[in-house]
Amino acid sequence: MRVEADTVFRSLLWPQVDENLQPAFSEPGFEARWSEFVRLFEAESFTTTSVVPLPGLALSETPLVLNEFLVLDHLTEHEITRCATVGILRPLSLSFPMIEADTGVGLRHKVVHPKTIGGINNDGTANDEGTFGRRSNMQPHLIVADILLALRLLKSTTVRTPGIVQWTDSPLHEGELHWQSFGTGFHFFTSLSLDSSENLILRSLWQALEARAHQFRFGLDRFSQAFDRPNQIDRLVDFVIAAESILLSDNQPDRGELSFRAAMRASKLLTAEGYSERDVFRLMRKAYDARSRIVHGGAPKDLELKGDTPASVTEFNGVLEQLVRDGLRKAVENPEVGNRLNKPDYWEGLLFP
Repeated sequence: MRVEADTVFRSLLWPQVDENLQPAFSEPGFEARWSEFVRLFEAESFTTTSVVPLPGLALSETPLVLNEFLVLDHLTEHEITRCATVGILRPLSLSFPMIEADTGVGLRHKVVHPKTIGGINNDGTANDEGTFGRRSNMQPHLIVADILLALRLLKSTTVRTPGIVQWTDSPLHEGELHWQSFGTGFHFFTSLSLDSSENLILRSLWQALEARAHQFRFGLDRFSQAFDRPNQIDRLVDFVIAAESILLSDNQPDRGELSFRAAMRASKLLTAEGYSERDVFRLMRKAYDARSRIVHGGAPKDLELKGDTPASVTEFNGVLEQLVRDGLRKAVENPEVGNRLNKPDYWEGLLFP
């Protein structure tokens, strides 16, 4: 922002009032405020903080540092107050205006900007999406998307966020909050507990995503978006599309019988507890058939789990989610797998060892 004399004057004047909003000049108060401007003008950089509340997330150890910009932590009273100010966090009841402690956990993103003097930067960098885990604060929705993707890849969860709130530490920006809402602001009545071993796994997974998420961006996005779908049929379609992104990434000219090819490959790559290769093959054939029916205006039918057990769409999605998560994790965490998924000879080697 442009710093002008009247801006400085108003910032110095406002604290010089009493509780009745009457002028009450205080020389110590003026000096304290002026010293903040001195630090502002002498500063070489500014810090912008973004907070993403994750109600219901329980961490065995805090802070959980993901990289130099991001940390999962208990939010401070100051941070919770700012989230409440813009309605990102709200009490469960207006008759009992308290925000519970387990609501005050979330992601903290801090980035330091160098102070520049001169014209406004119009080089388009504000629209740069950056990369996973290293987003600009000008793209708050991507900061949110990254943490939700990581948690959803770690384990099955319904944890969401009501939004994100941002501010910059500067006397000229005091009380100036920017926010983006992704929900009602009320507690979602969900929970996700991470123990010490899962903390380590999440940190390792985060590093793998920073290195290779760009290779599988489409599939990862569709997998994560499935959790935001209120309709289980839409969720099924997203899971199948995410599976296709790794199972059919070689883009062979012969596109015939894709469901058979995807199912055969799934049986060799994807695993779910209690499911044999044959079970995985049959479930993926069912999933592909259901997806085709849905996109052509029909409804899924004859959904079954292992042992020919009839299943609802929700039950079927529960196993399909496990399979797709397993495949995406292998692609992201194991370069020996991820870098070869688009090569036909890799799949031939799995099918005919």
